[in-house]
Amino acid sequence: AAEYAIKATDKLTITPGAQYLGTIDIAPDGDFTGDNDAWRAGLTVDYKITQGLDAKIAANYQDVDGPTGDSWTGFVRLQRSF
Repeated sequence: AAEYAIKATDKLTITPGAQYLGTIDIAPDGDFTGDNDAWRAGLTVDYKITQGLDAKIAANYQDVDGPTGDSWTGFVRLQRSF
């Protein structure tokens, strides 16, 4: 897994990230087994709207071998600090 925050301006931070899982299947004895793997990558953008109000937007893509397949997830968050 790797992630790096890039502070583009005083108000804007961009954070790309990626993760690779070499084996995702678990045997009955609890050990990892099989040839299925997975990876995911995403981007998070943080923006300071004003003093005490921040916005965060994230988008993530995941590619999993097997029946689960590919998926997209994400969120938009507004956070107020007092």
